[in-house]
Amino acid sequence: MPLCKSMALFILKDSHFRRGVKIGRAHDVDKRMRPMLTANPWLSVYIKVETSKWIALEKAVHNVIKLVAKTKQVKNSEFYLIEPGKAKKIMLEFSSLFDEEDLKIYFEDGTVVNEPKKKCKGGKSGSGDRAKPMGFSALGISQGVELVFVPKELKVVVDGEKSIRYKVSNDRVGCR
Repeated sequence: MPLCKSMALFILKDSHFRRGVKIGRAHDVDKRMRPMLTANPWLSVYIKVETSKWIALEKAVHNVIKLVAKTKQVKNSEFYLIEPGKAKKIMLEFSSLFDEEDLKIYFEDGTVVNEPKKKCKGGKSGSGDRAKPMGFSALGISQGVELVFVPKELKVVVDGEKSIRYKVSNDRVGCR
């Protein structure tokens, strides 16, 4: 089975509207944007992530943003009513989960990040400094929200800042 080619997942922001973002993917983002700029000249690339794991990244980002944004600007499109900074944070959090050297992140100001993970003593990856554990509220997900993990369609309910509730079988409930 051939490997997937790299593709860019991007977030466009509308500098005129200031609250909406478009989430999309393309091999050539500039070419993809041309027809959209005709309709809306205020669109600009806010963040772009190139990776060969774009399918998993796109699904994760879309699922969380759909929960947080709760509404789309235009039906049957990928424009969401969410602050661009929040959408960017979600994309960066999921991008950080990928341990691959071909991951490139392009920011609005022209900065490009492509840092392979460093090997530490003992063969462990990372710099030794750990980020603070992140809870559901950092992603705008509140207690009681139901999340669905694909492809198994496992449904869980956010039970607290860092805990979920799920059904193991018809009569048992599990917690993490």
